[in-house]
Amino acid sequence: GEGEGEGEGEGEGEGEDFTFCQEECVDDADCEIGGANAGNLTCVEGRCTPPAGDPQCTADAECVALFNGVQACDSTADCTGTICATFDYNGSPFQGCVFAPTDVGGTPTCFVGTLGTGTDDAAATVDICVPGVTAGTEDSTCDTTGGFCRNPCANNDDCRPGGFGTLQCRVADGACVACLEDTDCTDGLSVCTDFGTCGCADNAECADNAAGEFCVLASNTCGCAADADCEGGPTGDICTEGFCGCGVVDDCNGDTFFDGTSYVCE
Repeated sequence: GEGEGEGEGEGEGEGEDFTFCQEECVDDADCEIGGANAGNLTCVEGRCTPPAGDPQCTADAECVALFNGVQACDSTADCTGTICATFDYNGSPFQGCVFAPTDVGGTPTCFVGTLGTGTDDAAATVDICVPGVTAGTEDSTCDTTGGFCRNPCANNDDCRPGGFGTLQCRVADGACVACLEDTDCTDGLSVCTDFGTCGCADNAECADNAAGEFCVLASNTCGCAADADCEGGPTGDICTEGFCGCGVVDDCNGDTFFDGTSYVCE
């Protein structure tokens, strides 16, 4: 690998402070696209920013329910054709929309789920049909910092729904990744990165790559080889060590995504 990436872009970005073209807004109207603001974006500190959404979860039980298609609820008014009840789900209390059992010859019967009991939104104990838990979803967890659900994999089958695909399970963190080691990489790329993606080892592996023909060894990613690779791009016209960026705002000549923004080089 010695000498790879020589010439323009030598140094692999060490100590560089890269600057890129970014779109700057003055007010909310600048964030429209085609005359409409369908995403309800607002201009916050010069950037078009989406509204903060509610967290996807606050507890693991909510994630088990999510991956099994069970809707959370506050009252039966939130449910359609079902009732809102609090019940034990996968070992934890959960409030969700469930079916009420059907009376078959005087016996409460569930055609979906299994017969159990819960507490409805009137605080009464009622018979309910407890939804099933699909194998592989029972260990779903809530990342309470980011408020999103994760369903960590235990084996490769968890990463290949229906038997399709080639993703592999990185058991250490439960992530489905493209590779676990270098030998898993094909299609001309030979390095399995820390992110579980296949990357380049030298410029030759980036030949004819849509991202560029220069191998950024610091990240094992293919990038630009010359300024010509960057012209008119959204991040700037100047190629520096595999990355398209800018030195001054005149290097920003791509089309803006939003109607009223203008470019700054930061």
